[in-house]
Amino acid sequence: MHLMRLLGSILLLMANCSLEAQQMTCKVSATYVDLPLNLVFNDLSNQCEVQFAYDSYAVRSAKITATFENVALNLALEKILSQHQLSFKEISKTIVIIPEQEFETIAKDSTATAVPAVEQFLIRGEIRSAETNEILPFANVQLYTTSQGTTSNSDGKFAFTIENTKNDSIEISYIGFEPLLIAVSAIKENTYRKYYLEERKSYLPSIIIDAERIKLIQIGPKPSQLILDPNNLAIAQGTGEPDVMRAAQLLPGISATQESSSGLFIRGSASDQTLITLDGFTLYHLDHFFGTFTALNTNAVKTMRLMKGSLEAEYGNRIAGVAEVIGKEGNLKKKSAQIDIGALSIGGVLEGPLDKKGKASFILTGRRAYTDLVFSPTYKGIFNTTYNAAITTSASGNEQTFGGAQDPQFYFGDANVKLTYRPNDKTIFNLSGYTGKDHLFISYADTSDDEVINLTDKKYLDESTWQNAGVGARWNTEWTSKLSTELQAGCSVFKTNFFTRDSTFSPLSQTFEASDFNNEQTSVNDFNLKLLSFYRTKNHLTKTGIQLNNITTERAFGENSPLNSAQSQSGTITSFFIQDEWKIGKHWTLYPGIRVSIYNLTNVKAYPEQRINLMRSNMKGTFTWKFSVSRVHQFIHRIRSQSLYLNNPDYWKLSKDNELPVKNSDQFVAGFIFKKKNFTLDAEAYAKTVNRNSTYLGVYNGYSQTFATDTFNTQGLIVGNGTALGADFLLQYDEGRHHAWAGYSILEAQTRYEELDNEIVPESFADLHEFKIYYEVETKRWDFSLLWVYGSGKPYTPYLGNYYVDLLNGEQRKIPMYGDLNSAQLPAYHRLDAGLSYSFVLGDARGKIALSCYNIYNQRNVRDRQYLIQRFGNEPNDYNVVQREVYMLGVLPSLSIQFKF
Repeated sequence: MHLMRLLGSILLLMANCSLEAQQMTCKVSATYVDLPLNLVFNDLSNQCEVQFAYDSYAVRSAKITATFENVALNLALEKILSQHQLSFKEISKTIVIIPEQEFETIAKDSTATAVPAVEQFLIRGEIRSAETNEILPFANVQLYTTSQGTTSNSDGKFAFTIENTKNDSIEISYIGFEPLLIAVSAIKENTYRKYYLEERKSYLPSIIIDAERIKLIQIGPKPSQLILDPNNLAIAQGTGEPDVMRAAQLLPGISATQESSSGLFIRGSASDQTLITLDGFTLYHLDHFFGTFTALNTNAVKTMRLMKGSLEAEYGNRIAGVAEVIGKEGNLKKKSAQIDIGALSIGGVLEGPLDKKGKASFILTGRRAYTDLVFSPTYKGIFNTTYNAAITTSASGNEQTFGGAQDPQFYFGDANVKLTYRPNDKTIFNLSGYTGKDHLFISYADTSDDEVINLTDKKYLDESTWQNAGVGARWNTEWTSKLSTELQAGCSVFKTNFFTRDSTFSPLSQTFEASDFNNEQTSVNDFNLKLLSFYRTKNHLTKTGIQLNNITTERAFGENSPLNSAQSQSGTITSFFIQDEWKIGKHWTLYPGIRVSIYNLTNVKAYPEQRINLMRSNMKGTFTWKFSVSRVHQFIHRIRSQSLYLNNPDYWKLSKDNELPVKNSDQFVAGFIFKKKNFTLDAEAYAKTVNRNSTYLGVYNGYSQTFATDTFNTQGLIVGNGTALGADFLLQYDEGRHHAWAGYSILEAQTRYEELDNEIVPESFADLHEFKIYYEVETKRWDFSLLWVYGSGKPYTPYLGNYYVDLLNGEQRKIPMYGDLNSAQLPAYHRLDAGLSYSFVLGDARGKIALSCYNIYNQRNVRDRQYLIQRFGNEPNDYNVVQREVYMLGVLPSLSIQFKF
C-alpha cells in the first residue's frame, strides 16, 4: 500500500516518456552479496546516472545476491527485482519500482481517461515516525502539482479537503524524514489512517528519490512560518551544549549576533516581544550560564514552529512572533536510554511505552552541570567572558576570576518529563513538566594592575539564583470527522534572587568595607487556560476559541538595598478569537481571523486584532505567493535596568495606565517561495509599526531632566512609536548527503520618542545587514558542518565627555554628556563555527562523539561599550566616566560523547 501510493502519484505526475535508450542499455558490472536493495539502487544510479523512485519502507528488508559483468541495466533490473516480486516502469528519466501485482492496476489508472474528473475530496489521518511510532507535529501535507496544502497539528493530525483530480498525489514531508508521495486514487475518501515516515539518517544517504529532497528547515504553508528540528543540525553544539534557540538564530530575520540564548530578536523587535511556549505553557527564563545557551534541553524537544509575525488569531500577547516548542512524547515501541557527557554537564534520557498496546508513553530527560566540581577550559573561558561585565574596575574586561583565594562556584540544571496517553485514534492526553535552575556564588577581589583610575581595590560578592518551572496539560478529542475540541492548561513560575555587595578596601582598617549593595527578588507567575474548537465544512476549517491568561509580577528589595519599595502587579487578559482556513479553487487559500482581548489594568478594556493571511500557488507547485496583514497587542514587558554602579537584573512589568502603556503593532508581509529541483528560495519583505514602544534610559538618565514629573517617565522609561522595514531571504540546497542554506536579512528599525523631541533612535539590537551561511554533509559514520555569521554592527550610545552646571551656591557640578541615543555603530560582527561527529556501535549501544569549535579564528567581537563611574576622591566632582569594551566569546572548542541503549 505504501508503494502503490507513491508510485501512483509519480506515474500520474510525469509524462509517459521513457528513459533514453542509452541509459537503459548502460552496461552494469557489479557483485552484490546479501546487500540491501536500497544500496543496490544507489550503486546502479551512480554507474548509469539514472534516478530511482521507490518506497524505502517497503523495500528496506530486501537483500540482493547477484553478479553482473557488462550487463544492460534493464536486464540487471529484471533479475534483481524478480527475486522480490517487483517490477519497474521508465518515466521521464526515472526508474519507478513497482510491485508486480500492482503494476497493471496503476498503469491502467494513469491512462484511463484523457480528461480527469474534478471533485471534492477529503483526506484525514495522522503522521508518525516509523522508528518510534511518535507523532510528527507541523508536518507539511500538500498537493504535489500545486503546493496547496495544510500542516498537521501539534498532535500530528490533519484533514485536507482538495478540489482536484484523483490523478494527482499528496506529498507529506517533515524535517529530518523522507518525504512520502501518495496517489490520491489510492486513498479512500474520509478514511482516517496513519502515515509513517522514515528518518533521514537511517535511509536517505543510501537512496535517491525523484521528489523533493530531505530538508533541515521546513517552510510552513503560511507567511513567515518555519519549522525547525534542532536535533538534525550538526552545528547545534557550538558553545559546548546542544542549543534549541541558537539553532533558531540560524534563520534569516532572527538575530544571530547577540550571542545569547535569552530570547529571539525577530525583525527588529526586542526578545521580550517574542512569545516562547513549551507544550502549552509560557517560558520566561530561557537561558543557562548568563545567556550562553538555552535552558531547554534539546533531548526533550521534538520540533519548534517559528512564526515571525503574521500570527494566526489563536496567538497573541507578543508583537514580534511566536516560538512554539513541542516536546518529545517518548518511544512507543520499546524502552531506551541515553547518556550525554558534555564539556559542561552530564545528562540522560529515559523513554518508552507505558503499556503493551502502544497507547501510552513517557520520556524523562535531565542534565546537571559539573562546573562547581571541574573547572574545564571551556567553562573558564565562558565564565570569565560573561562575568567581566560586572567587574567595574577592569579597563580591559579580561580579568581571570579563577586561581585566587576563592574560585567561583556556579552550576545549572534542568529536567523535563512528559506523559502521553492515546486511548484511541480520536483522543489524546499530554502532561508535560519542566524545571531549570542556575546558581552563582563568587567572591572576587580585583587587585590587578589593569585597573582604571581607582583609589583602592574592590571586592565583588555575588550570590544569585535564577529558576523557572512549568507544567502543561492538553486534551484533544475528535467528536466527528468535522468537529473536534482541545483544552489546554499551563502554569509557569520564574523567580530570581539577586544579591550583590561591592566592597572597597580601607587602608585604615586593612579590610574591605561595603560600599555598593543590592538585594533584589523578582518573580512572574503565569496561568494560561485555552479552549479551542475546530469545525470542518466543504472548503473551510474554522477555529474558534477562548483564552484566559492571568499574570502576576513581583519585585522586592532587601532592607539595605538602594531601592526598598516592593512592587506587585496582577493582570488578567481574556481573549476571544475565530479564524478560518478557506480553500478558494485550486490555487488560493485565505486565512481570515480576528482576536479580541479584554485587559483589566487599563481604561481601554477591549483590544481588537485583525489577521489576514493569503497564499497562492501555481499549477506546477513551483511558485507560491504569500501575503499577510495583522495587528497585535502586548501587555507584559521586560525592563532592562542599568546602572553606572551595579549590574542590576532585568524584571517584568505589566502595562498600566500612567505607568506603562500597552504596545501594539501593525504588520504587513509580502513574499514568495520558489522551488526548482534541489533549490528552494523563500523571500519576504515586511513593514511594521510598534506603537507605544518603551525603553529604559538607565545610565543615560541625563535625558530625563526634561521629563514631566507626573508621568511614568520618572521611572527612567520613555515611550515612542517605532517602525521596522526589512526583507529576509533564505536559499536552501538539499541533495542526498549535502545540505546547505544561505540567509540574508536587511533591516532598519527605529523609534521616535516624544521625550526626546521626536528624535529618531535606531534600535540597539538590530544590524542593518546580517548574513548566515550553513553547510552540512553526512556519511554513514561522519557528520561535518560549517557555519559563518556576519552582522554589520549594532548601534550604541557614545560617551562624549563632561560638562559643568553652575549651582546657586556658586559651585559647579560635573555631568556626563552622551551623544544621541544609539547614534554610533559598533564594529562589524563575524565568526566561523565548525562541528564534526562520528557515530559508532558498541555492543547493543549506539554512540556518537562530537567535536565542535565556536569562533574558530577567535574574532574579538564587541557586545557593547560600557560606561563605569570610578571615584578618586570624596568631593562630588571627584569621578571619571570610563569607557570599556565588553567582548563576546572567543575561540571555544568542546567535546561531547553520547550513548544510546
